[in-house]
Amino acid sequence: MIVRKNLAACAMAMSALACCNAVHAFEQIPLSSTWSEWDTSNLGSGVQDLSGQSSTGYTTTINGVVGETGEIPQVYQIFDPLRLDRIGDKVEVSFDIQFSTATDISIDTDFRAGISSTANNSGAVYGFDGGPLGGTSVRLRYDSNGLTWIGDPADVPGTGYPNAFDETNINHSLNASGTLGSGGGSPAGSAVGENTTETHSFLLSLERVAGGLVGSSSWTSDAPGAVPVVNSYGSPFDDSALALGATNSIDMIQIAMLEENINSTYPVSWTVSNVSVSGTPVPEPAGALLLVGVLAGAASRVRRARLG
Repeated sequence: MIVRKNLAACAMAMSALACCNAVHAFEQIPLSSTWSEWDTSNLGSGVQDLSGQSSTGYTTTINGVVGETGEIPQVYQIFDPLRLDRIGDKVEVSFDIQFSTATDISIDTDFRAGISSTANNSGAVYGFDGGPLGGTSVRLRYDSNGLTWIGDPADVPGTGYPNAFDETNINHSLNASGTLGSGGGSPAGSAVGENTTETHSFLLSLERVAGGLVGSSSWTSDAPGAVPVVNSYGSPFDDSALALGATNSIDMIQIAMLEENINSTYPVSWTVSNVSVSGTPVPEPAGALLLVGVLAGAASRVRRARLG
């Protein structure tokens, strides 16, 4: 009888553990159908218009140029956090982009995307050539100075700012330096936005490995003969010394063209589609407490069975 009770209690505990693991497995997460903008130029009136928003994308139109990198309009979304605290944890982001206006970019890797953490105000930056190719066409970086720039003179009492993330002042976002991986060439000879006939596809990832984080990217297009351009960090980025601690979770993606370098006649427009974000959700406190309760109950039944 005692053996059967012990086995039943253990089975219940294992079932609860399996349930929690299944709920928090690597999975595609739902995104909001509403996207957010960072568009502070022109005294707050902005130069960016969003349309066609859905949980998988949007269309953006840029109506004029801005002169400061921190004012570059971008589109972003913040979602429930995904784990990046255990070796093997990975966050993947994929999307397509097609331009309705051909661009002429004066600086390399000015089409950018980010996989970021608001918890520690940092993120991986992925840059790709937009417009005519020249030199390095892909750069992978990590923004250790903060999406909200660490060193900004502003001060918000009680938040730890300027080290803390401030959604009203992401003036350094997608503006990292210090290349951790790079490469040349493009999938089939055309860069992002160089023409309006090709759709470019991206798969970006950030993974926890021994020694830190490794970012990687795959860039391809639907042009005939396109071959994916694949890059990754040359070695892990040690995030343990970041101002707000290691990047243990991801909860934000960003996409932008650093359009102060666009020489086209405005407006310039492009569509982002098929956006997908995958990872392992951070367990909710209620779920963790449920598992603890089940295990405690199972242990209690085992003890009572032994005493009885």
